[in-house]
Amino acid sequence: MTLPFLITAESELLDLVLKLAAAAGTDVHVSPVVEPEPWRSAPLVLVGEDLLGSVAARGVPRRDEVIVVAHRDPFDDDSDVPTTVWRDAVAIGASHVVRLPDAQRWLIDQFADSADAPSTGGPVLAVTPACGGAGATTLSRALTASVAGALYVDLDPFGVSDDDTSTGGLRWPDLAATRGRIPPASLRDALPAMGSARYLGGFSDDVPQEAVATVLEAGARGFPLTVVDAPRALSGPVRAAWARSDVVTLVVGPDERRAVDAQAVVHAVRESGNRVVVVPRLSAGPLVGWHLELANLLHTDVLPPMRHDRALARGDSMNGPVPRSLRSTVAALLESIAPHHRIGAA
Repeated sequence: MTLPFLITAESELLDLVLKLAAAAGTDVHVSPVVEPEPWRSAPLVLVGEDLLGSVAARGVPRRDEVIVVAHRDPFDDDSDVPTTVWRDAVAIGASHVVRLPDAQRWLIDQFADSADAPSTGGPVLAVTPACGGAGATTLSRALTASVAGALYVDLDPFGVSDDDTSTGGLRWPDLAATRGRIPPASLRDALPAMGSARYLGGFSDDVPQEAVATVLEAGARGFPLTVVDAPRALSGPVRAAWARSDVVTLVVGPDERRAVDAQAVVHAVRESGNRVVVVPRLSAGPLVGWHLELANLLHTDVLPPMRHDRALARGDSMNGPVPRSLRSTVAALLESIAPHHRIGAA
């Protein structure tokens, strides 16, 4: 079960909230900073008034069930909430601003309700090539095929053609003006099928980053896995995808000449404040071993290498098992996010 999420650095507030959560029979995930995954998936988010300003300044994506909470001295006669608190609460989409211990009983009820709230969402993984032809689309398709009911989001204007999906269904031009929240069930029903997954394609430069963020938020809330095929670019939509991904996977290959190209991309992803892992893509010839130095060169985790699969790249294998040449890579990538997610195989 995903835990409620408390963002605070105030010890008195922390102690009181933990006691109230215990009274409701639940634990709480606590952090002094916004963590993207629990912000998206937690059934309830509490933002301490002490860190409310920094959370609002970060520009977090809107979500339901956000409460601003503060600890009030019972001997303090001034119970009015400052105007700045109301302003920042509105900025993050909070539904309530409460003071403790005044709202103790009410907050216990909120914790109890959150314990009953189902969570069907899963991680968001962006896959980006270090250079053209690295194999990012192949890995994106393998990841999508590995989890039943996954969502495949294509941000490449030259990505999968409509012939690779079932007829009908929404494409990016239909969602370009979308803002706010999309019910995941509605998105699932409206998108074309790609094997057991759903697919969103037809991307163009006319699609703003706000629409990308909205779609990925719906994916994180309602799909067991959301895979973003993100091209090597520094555009707003690609940066939005990186920022809202639990892990950004950089595909490097197929030889040592491409490793240098990866350094700039790793730096750009880290500037977005996200974790990056590297997957080497080996050539079809004999194993040379150039990929063994990638960890030292890029200062990041390197997962088991993959080999190109033409059938999967064309979309021919989306209904079948993941090809053997990619199984260890896919398993290691899903395992790397396992501490926060339970992901069922297709």
